[in-house]
Amino acid sequence: MIRATIDILSELLGLEERSLCTRLMESTMFVSRPAVKELTFVRSMVCAGEQNAARLAAAILDRGGSPALRINDVQSGDLHFQDIRCLLPRLVEEREALVRKYTLAAGRVGDDTEVQALLSNIAEQHREEVSSLGQLCSDTACHKP
Repeated sequence: MIRATIDILSELLGLEERSLCTRLMESTMFVSRPAVKELTFVRSMVCAGEQNAARLAAAILDRGGSPALRINDVQSGDLHFQDIRCLLPRLVEEREALVRKYTLAAGRVGDDTEVQALLSNIAEQHREEVSSLGQLCSDTACHKP
């Protein structure tokens, strides 16, 4: 069961490290002066993702595993030169998917209450991000694709 838990944690680590937020910060997206609030929020999400990745890596190490980056297919070639406000709906979709994955993963780790608590905590953080992103989208008249 420990090997299965390490695999689950490793998969989630890869998702955190290769998130769309990270891709956005590496891209040359357009940020107008009024969109600085959105950029600031995305940056805070990147910092939170880095902290989540560190917590997941620590949990892997505590269980005798070795954290390793797993390459996840992220479609991000179209991010360059787009307005950040038009990209917010994609972030909402990604975060909603992360909430589902963390919730499912918490149920798959067996009786490891420490990992269950960690995954539930991260899922709740992502739920809060979805809520905040939804508010930013409604404030800027963004629409889901």
